[in-house]
Amino acid sequence: MPEESWGKVEQLTYLYLALCYGADQDFAKEEKSVLVQKVMGLDSMLSKKAAVALINSVAKSYIEDRRSGSNAPVRLTIQRLGQRLSSEELSQALGDLFSLAQADGMIVDGEWDLIDECKRSWGVLGS
Repeated sequence: MPEESWGKVEQLTYLYLALCYGADQDFAKEEKSVLVQKVMGLDSMLSKKAAVALINSVAKSYIEDRRSGSNAPVRLTIQRLGQRLSSEELSQALGDLFSLAQADGMIVDGEWDLIDECKRSWGVLGS
């Protein structure tokens, strides 16, 4: 379960992992590269090495949650981000999700579903 003490960088990383892996149970090389860049963009103080370490740490929690078979942790993360982030940050997060979904050359239904769930939860209109 995502930690309550996590900041926005960890929560967004969790959501980004849910999109990259959870939507199609595949984690393409291109997605990994874009994920590292997006995480580095969340905190200007993060080096590439630190971003990879953060991703690996958050991935452990995500993998444990996947084993439970419940989508509740992802929904909780979406809800927490909607409460914590500004409208501008939510728009940026949606842009990041779209970039991650496109990274492997195709956007699968599960990726669209997660993006649409974020838009609905955050009250963002449009496609």
